[in-house]
Amino acid sequence: MKYTDIYKEAAASGQTKQLIAQYFEFKEKGVGFVGKLIGVQAVTSKLGGDTYNQYLFETDDGLTKCSLGRAADGEVGVVMKIGGIYSIIYLGQEDIGGGRRINRFDITGIMSEEEIRVGGDEDQAFDEDVQSQTDADVPADKDKAKAKK
Repeated sequence: MKYTDIYKEAAASGQTKQLIAQYFEFKEKGVGFVGKLIGVQAVTSKLGGDTYNQYLFETDDGLTKCSLGRAADGEVGVVMKIGGIYSIIYLGQEDIGGGRRINRFDITGIMSEEEIRVGGDEDQAFDEDVQSQTDADVPADKDKAKAKK
């Protein structure tokens, strides 16, 4: 089988993946995307020499890259994790004075089942057969109860 035939067969069965990301430009309020963060790269602006992050997401439409701006980088760029799934909706620009504007977003992390679970491994699920500790179970209270007798 030739490589071209392998490609055609894979494409026909949906087993190909575009490797060149499409750039998503935030222009219209209320518009955005949902995807899995697969990479972050620092980029230097040609206009002012400032550094900002460029984010790479795997979305339903393929690979999508975007820039959120330095303000958003400082707010969420430090908490967004590779492999996390995020919804990013553009809210528009905000005037911060001095002729400067920043982009505002609604960025929501979509938690996995492990993240939704409260507490750590030592936590015990609620069970009617398991009695919780009451004030009478606390040793200091037992000592007080003995003293009252």
